[in-house]
Amino acid sequence: MHRLLVIGLCALAGVQTVAARVLTAGAAKGIKVAGVDIVQGATATIAGKSIPLTTVGWGLRQKHVLGFAVDVYVAHLMAAGAPQKFQHDESRALDSLDDPAVTAVAMQLTFLRAVDSAALVDSFTQSFKANGVDTTSGTARELLARAAEGGTSEKGKSIVVVCERMPDRTERVTYETTAGVASVMTAPQGFIRSLLSLWLGKTAPGDDGLAALRAALCKSR
Repeated sequence: MHRLLVIGLCALAGVQTVAARVLTAGAAKGIKVAGVDIVQGATATIAGKSIPLTTVGWGLRQKHVLGFAVDVYVAHLMAAGAPQKFQHDESRALDSLDDPAVTAVAMQLTFLRAVDSAALVDSFTQSFKANGVDTTSGTARELLARAAEGGTSEKGKSIVVVCERMPDRTERVTYETTAGVASVMTAPQGFIRSLLSLWLGKTAPGDDGLAALRAALCKSR
C-alpha cells in the first residue's frame, strides 16, 4: 500500500518511477580506486531504450571532517554519442559536454560509507548554488526531492543519474537511489550543464574534497 501511494504521488508530480536497474556495468579497466573497479563503460536502459556509455573520467570524493579526510564515494563520469568530445581540462570540461553531439551523460556514485539523505541533499544544494542553479523550482528541485526521498545511501551501493538529450529538445533525467528506486523527470534544454556542474563546475567555499574530485575526473583517462 505504501509503495502504491509513493508511486501515485510521483505520478501526480510528473515524475515516473521505474522498477529495473538503470545501469549495467561493462568490463573493468583494471584500475581500482578505494577498492572500487573502474569500468570502461556501461549500458543504461531507460523506457526500453539502451544507451551505450563510455567512461571518460573517474575519481574519489572525500569530505574533510574535524581535519580528517573521509572517503565518501567513487565517481564514474560517462558520456554517450560523442564521448571523445570530453576535454580533460578543468577549465573546459563542463563546456565540452554541453555539446549536442553528446547525446547523454551519466554519473555513478559508489558509496564507501553510509551517507544520510540530509547530508547528500545539502552537498548537492551547496554545489547547485555555487553554480547559480535555482534549487527552489524546476528539475533541480525535483532532483533534490528524489535524493531526500531516497533515504540513506548505503555503503557498497550506487546512486546513478542519467541525463539524455531528447528529439523534442527537452532532456530526460533518471535518478536511481542505492535502493534501486529510479525516478524519471523531464527537464528543459540545458539541464545537463546544471547537473554536471555538481561535479565539474564551481565548488562551494571550503569544499576541497569536491575540488579534488573535479581535478581527478578531468585528469583520469
